[in-house]
Amino acid sequence: MNREIATYQIDFVELYRQFQPRMLHYVLRRCPYGGQAEDIVQDAFLKLWSIRDSLACIEKLPAYLFVMVRNGLMEYFRQKRQANRLNRQYSHRSSSFTHDRLEQRDQLARLHEAITHLPKQQRLVVELRCEYNWRAKEVAAVLNLSLSTVKNHIQCARRKLRAA
Repeated sequence: MNREIATYQIDFVELYRQFQPRMLHYVLRRCPYGGQAEDIVQDAFLKLWSIRDSLACIEKLPAYLFVMVRNGLMEYFRQKRQANRLNRQYSHRSSSFTHDRLEQRDQLARLHEAITHLPKQQRLVVELRCEYNWRAKEVAAVLNLSLSTVKNHIQCARRKLRAA
């Protein structure tokens, strides 16, 4: 095993042990579904692991992790609200709804696949901006980039994603 990866894993395990209980407690206070709360926290740590090469750019890692968990929780409620709304609207057209939903999932899967092929810096900017709904200023501050660089990354990524 590569020594650098092993060091990342040890540091990550320690980070997980230190912050997972607090993050889970935060989510459980807002989300009564224990399994879903654990999934939200796990997803945040998985996303953190996926950007582990860029963690050195992040000055306040606990705050960053907290925002990831908070955004995951907000996304969960947004998806739940949207699913409930769609179920009410389209209950009489379930076969059409199912087809549209499957098509939407396929499009979303293709989009996520295209995002994974973006350059690392662009991918990180797109994830923070689009997936976590951060403002461009927040992304710039966290990644120590200028606002115009963040906007350029977003523009280039959008062009690449449209072409994909």
